[in-house]
Amino acid sequence: MSLIRSFSSTALLSLLALGACKKKEVYPELRLPEATQSGANTAGAKVDGQVWVPETSLFVGAPLSATYQREGSRRTLRLYFSRVPASESAPLNETSFRFQVADVRSTGRIDLNQVAQPTFPSLTAPYATFKYAKPFPGREFITGPDATGHLTITRLDTVARIVAGTFEFQARETGGTGTVTVTDGRFDMKF
Repeated sequence: MSLIRSFSSTALLSLLALGACKKKEVYPELRLPEATQSGANTAGAKVDGQVWVPETSLFVGAPLSATYQREGSRRTLRLYFSRVPASESAPLNETSFRFQVADVRSTGRIDLNQVAQPTFPSLTAPYATFKYAKPFPGREFITGPDATGHLTITRLDTVARIVAGTFEFQARETGGTGTVTVTDGRFDMKF
């Protein structure tokens, strides 16, 4: 009888101990979207080998935006993808991509290898950035002569208002020495 009582006490203590442990949140595995050209409003890439896809919580704005507009004699393309999921344990939480291309008229490859001046976006060379918003004040990485890449536009349809393509780049931290490597990038968006 004392063996049963001892076993019951041990089992009860074990259950209580397990119940007191904080359950670790498991985030689902992320997968890159297919590289499409239908205006599916998707994007994704690998950041230093880790899959990144846009995501947002209920209280944050849209995770994707694309604009293609006339600025003087130029047609400027701007792409923005953000990742601000509700879960703090989500991979690459509070990060974003931004692309700025000041004169896009057709499909093709655009090299991201010149000095960018984001404070004068309509006059600057094409560039890409990747930004970590946390921990504050955040870190921003930008393409340039010593951190290059490319953006390839595979569809630019001004009637259906669709822009699609691929990208990859290495970017250097502004005001620092860090780098970020982005591969397997793709986007398919309406503007």
